[in-house]
Amino acid sequence: MPIRKLEQIVHELDARDFRIHMAGPPYVVEMLRRNLDHDFRYFTLTAIVLFGLTMAALFRSVRLFVGMLCTCVSAVLLTLLIESLLGHKIGILTVNLGTIVFMVALSHLVYMTFNWQTLADRSHRLGKESPDLAADARRLTFPPSFWSMVCASLGFASLLMVQAKPLRELGFGGVLGTILAFTCAYLMYPAFLRWAIPRKSKLVGLEPTHAFWSRRFPLLSFGVILLSIGLGFGLSGVNTDPSLLDYFKPAQSCATDWKS
Repeated sequence: MPIRKLEQIVHELDARDFRIHMAGPPYVVEMLRRNLDHDFRYFTLTAIVLFGLTMAALFRSVRLFVGMLCTCVSAVLLTLLIESLLGHKIGILTVNLGTIVFMVALSHLVYMTFNWQTLADRSHRLGKESPDLAADARRLTFPPSFWSMVCASLGFASLLMVQAKPLRELGFGGVLGTILAFTCAYLMYPAFLRWAIPRKSKLVGLEPTHAFWSRRFPLLSFGVILLSIGLGFGLSGVNTDPSLLDYFKPAQSCATDWKS
């Protein structure tokens, strides 16, 4: 590419007392493309590693971990595939769309798995084994999960009414990703629940008087609140140009006039 060749020339001619700087629209576009590609890869990888391993440690099942990973990744890839087929490209605000879809899909799986484990523990205590715990968990989780998907879709759909193109792109991708995350969660994941073997969990099926849950942590809670407030003051020091609120002004587009 011409940009890479020019960068190589600049690197060869660059010296301590002679600096060459590149500028111009083609160079800016190339830098944006590289940053978007970098953020897209690392945001998605971070979501998979952190939250995938957390679920594996929480439910202590390799089969459930594989099921969650396959379902969430399928939702992400399907969203990107359909976006590509519809002619939508990854923009400035949709660079973390993969992370958003991954997390939305994971939220459905967490609640479904929790209900599955709770039903398994309840059946074990009562001595009545359910013929299909996965179907019971899916049926129990479906109504709140469905309305959660509707609310999230409406939130993203509100961005379709703004004039800023990046926000409209985020709104379209969010609506599409939310629907596909819900679809993948309820079409794919129950099969993995049937494959997995429920184990006696330390996180569910416990009485409210259990030693851990009956404890109160006032100092820890107070410390978390103070830390959150302290971090909140740092938001005032964030330098954003233009401000996010500028995108919502009447007759205002994403393009802003830069003044020297």
